[in-house]
Order: sequence, then structure tokens, then C-alpha cells
Amino acid sequence: MDSLFLKLIEGAIGRIGERLVDKGILTYTPPKADKSYILLCVELGHRRCKVALLEIRSENRTVFVSRPKNLEIMPSEPFLSEEGFSAFVELLLKTKNYSIAKVDGLSLSLCCPTSSEKGTIDTTHSLVGWSRNIQEVLHQKIGYDCILVVNDAIAFALGCRNDDQIINDLKLPVLAITLGGGIGSSVIHKKKPFVIPYEVGDIWKVWENGFEGNPHMLAGQGFFDWVSRETNWETEETRLNFSRRLAWIINSVREQKIQFNSVIIGGGNAAKIDQSEVSRNIRERCELRLSRLPEVSLYGAAKLWVDHFHYGQPLSDLVGSNI
Repeated sequence: MDSLFLKLIEGAIGRIGERLVDKGILTYTPPKADKSYILLCVELGHRRCKVALLEIRSENRTVFVSRPKNLEIMPSEPFLSEEGFSAFVELLLKTKNYSIAKVDGLSLSLCCPTSSEKGTIDTTHSLVGWSRNIQEVLHQKIGYDCILVVNDAIAFALGCRNDDQIINDLKLPVLAITLGGGIGSSVIHKKKPFVIPYEVGDIWKVWENGFEGNPHMLAGQGFFDWVSRETNWETEETRLNFSRRLAWIINSVREQKIQFNSVIIGGGNAAKIDQSEVSRNIRERCELRLSRLPEVSLYGAAKLWVDHFHYGQPLSDLVGSNI
């Protein structure tokens, strides 16, 4: 791996190894003995990789999750290359070794279809060259017993579901959409499983502007690459066009008979939309909310880890599988 990138990783890991104490609160009801954990949490998207150590305490039926002061964000590209899995394992090993506290487990939110229950991932389209049985392989290479793997869009929905500031007063079900290199989506429900993934990439159609393709092609990072290469649009025109495309996607999800009453939008490109323009172009009115907090998916994956490994909740009761 490139020595400059290794230095970047080492510097980042040195900073996230400091103790994190700024608390957020997530609640849970089943009684269980109080305990504290340090989790290594990693979100690997198509464009960016986020790494943080989160301190978690279960106390009086309440789960306290630290808000990382030293969240590190680095390019995903080295982990998506031919030797990407080896580079990712090296990142995890270095983070583990740099930590000043004992790390109790690992929660991963990844940009590919996953089965949290089986600990496997689908490497057909993303993370090519990675091990399908990722949970088992990481246990052998790194040594953690408690490893959780979840799709990044599902983790985002879980993070939203457990944050009152995000989901407060929204009527369920809620369609959770992430805007990044591609388009992620899942639906938050009242009943188990609480989050069910929905693959928008299965939608293939001719869109309102005459473009034929799926939502990833319509409004993923390729849209911005096309804008910079083929148009002379100013920032505001790009924002409006991007917002209309997002509205078309929301309309199309509803056409697939997916039931939802509200929409939460997050991800790296969420800040590039005009919320009013999206609302104007949604056919059936619903409440629209933006989440700009960059660590929502990290929190969601961490909360899923606690629900399963501490509270003993079956993963199939908490999230659906998208493989």
C-alpha cells in the first residue's frame, strides 16, 4: 500500500485512539446488567471511509453512546481497489493496536448488500475481491469475537430510528435515503424487523427528463461527474436538478408499492439538495427531513451491536437482510 496513505492512516488512528466522552443518549427497555464497551466503528462508503472509537454504557435501561470528537474521514478508494480488503484489514489492525483502551468489538457498515445474521456480504458489484464470509475472516485475522456487519443504508436508518432529534414526531413508516456514490434506501417500521432494506437499483425506467437507467445512475456521484463534464450549470441549477431527480426517485419507490409516510435524507450529498424543490416535486405529500450529522450510520451500527451482543436480541428481529 502507498506509504503516504499509510502515514495518513497512522495519523488518523493516533487521534481517534484518545478517550471519547461527549455523550449522546439512545434508549432501550429490556433490563440487563449495566456495562461499558469501547467499539471500533467503521463506515465504508463508495467515496469516504469513517472511523471512530465509540464508548457505550448501558445504565438503568438507557444506552449512552459517545459522540466522537475525533471522527476521522478518509478516501475509500484504497479499500475499493484490487488489494482493498488487505488494506482494510491493515487499517483495523492498526486502529486496534493504537487504541489506549481495550476494544470490545467491531461494528462495520459497508456499501454492499449484507446479511447481519450470517455475517456475510455480497461482493458481486461492490467490494470486489473482499471475503464473502467477512465476519469469520475478520475474526481470524484480527481476533475480535463480537463482530457485526450491516449495510450502510440500513445502519443510517437505525441511527435515525434511535435519535429523537432526527425522527421526532415523524409518522412511521419512514423511508430513509442516503445520497453518496450511489443511492441507499430502507424503511423504518414500528414493528420487528424495525428496518427493512429496499434496493432502489432494481428500478429501471425512463425518467421525466428522458434519461433511462436506475436511481444510482440518475442521482449518484455519476450525476455530478456528468454535470462538471457536460454542462455549464451554476451551483444553484445543479442543486435544483439534483433535487428534482431525488423527488422522482421517491415517487418511483412509492410506485413500487413501498409504504411510507415520511422521508429522511442523509449521506455525503444530502447537503447538495434544495429541500423545498424536492417537496414541490413529490406527487404524494409527505414530511421531508434532512440529517446532516456525518456519524449517523456509525451510531446505528453501534446500537445494533449493543442490541445483539449485550441485550441478546436476535438480529432477524431488528433488521432485514438485503442478500
